[in-house]
Amino acid sequence: MVSRLQTFSFTALTATAFLLSAPAPAQGPEALESAVAAYESAAVERIFDGTVEAVHQATVSAQTAGRIAEVGYDVDDYVEAGAVLIRFTDVEQRSALRQAEAQLAEARAR
Repeated sequence: MVSRLQTFSFTALTATAFLLSAPAPAQGPEALESAVAAYESAAVERIFDGTVEAVHQATVSAQTAGRIAEVGYDVDDYVEAGAVLIRFTDVEQRSALRQAEAQLAEARAR
């Protein structure tokens, strides 16, 4: 039977041999490059290809015929609600009004 002293001696010798066989300690930590972090705001820009379609569309038409005197906006311009889009000349309408007034005056004269 193995005595306790022999077991302890064997364990002590094994531990000593293990510790002596370990590699030599490192020479120290290796110097690393470092940088200082700083908080900065940066603009994020993303470019996408695509087609934009309106949710609501409207057809613009005049209630009377006439010639266009002025176009206030061009294609792709932003237009605010209530803005005048097109101005018509009123030459034809004024002529028709004068003719109607003359006919009314003639009818009253009879």
